[in-house]
Amino acid sequence: MGAVAFSTAQRTYEIGQSELEEIASLLGEQSRASDALPRLVNAPFARGKMLARQLQPGLFVTAYDLEYLEDRIIEVDEDPSVRCGIMFEGPARPLEIAGVGQVATQPHCPFVIGFSTITSCKGYCDAGTRSAGAGFKITSAFTESLRVSDGDTDDVAPLRALLASETLARHFPRSTTFSEFAQRTLDNPYTGIMSELFLEGCVLAMIAEATRLIAEDSGRREASGLSTREFERAAAARNIVDRDIVSPPSLAELSRLLGVNVTTLSRQFRLAFGDTIFGYVRNRRLEIAQMLLRNEALSIAETGFRVGFANAGAFATAYRKRFGHPPSADRRER
Repeated sequence: MGAVAFSTAQRTYEIGQSELEEIASLLGEQSRASDALPRLVNAPFARGKMLARQLQPGLFVTAYDLEYLEDRIIEVDEDPSVRCGIMFEGPARPLEIAGVGQVATQPHCPFVIGFSTITSCKGYCDAGTRSAGAGFKITSAFTESLRVSDGDTDDVAPLRALLASETLARHFPRSTTFSEFAQRTLDNPYTGIMSELFLEGCVLAMIAEATRLIAEDSGRREASGLSTREFERAAAARNIVDRDIVSPPSLAELSRLLGVNVTTLSRQFRLAFGDTIFGYVRNRRLEIAQMLLRNEALSIAETGFRVGFANAGAFATAYRKRFGHPPSADRRER
């Protein structure tokens, strides 16, 4: 299977070790076969859609929707780079990153991983599960091509900083903008040159949104007045509620999970993110509802129910208060 085979996500492929090594090579990485699990040589371990290609020097796009046919451990050596993406559906087991530890990706929450040096990563695929997502990878070759004129603001400074800092992994709250462009990347309806232009536009939009999220998070850290440990605790609370935004743990349960009392956690969360935990959950539910209304042709009552509102009237009132218009204004026609 040649490199061009991974230039589109519209066809279905069977992925074995040789294809995995080719995909890694396309992305400037090195894949290693793991001896931890028995397997047939070159036997496919996954089937589905796969996209992996370079759009510009140092700028890569990936998208996938795969069903795993057998258990597999995937080991990759990442080169110095920044990876950012979103998982729509994926494995429960976390990724293992040398020097960082275990990193659990959270469905529908953008993540960024910065690799300062060649770094070993290990992922686990379980037979019978499905994984889908999309994102991008950049290296210094791409950021160096974004020249900034004297006196202009270096808007990509957060990305440059990640490339220059130590290896790290960070999650962000759900972003409708990032999710929409990631989904478009996976569902690219075009072929030929139009496909290339479409993909590049989607990836550049994801880069812009990721840069905003990184800068916003860094700004919060500085403005909160919290210590690094305190801010990370608040961020951990945010990550936990994002895992199940419809039915998150209670404040008391959240406090127990993080080993801190309710009053302290509430104060630190408000300082970190400018809202109460309840307010954060409510706003995230409404943002998800807006995305559902725009993309899935659901009734208003069903949309509200999906994001945790038992009463359609209460949902409509909260929606209007959050966005300044009723949910019907955003509803996709059937």
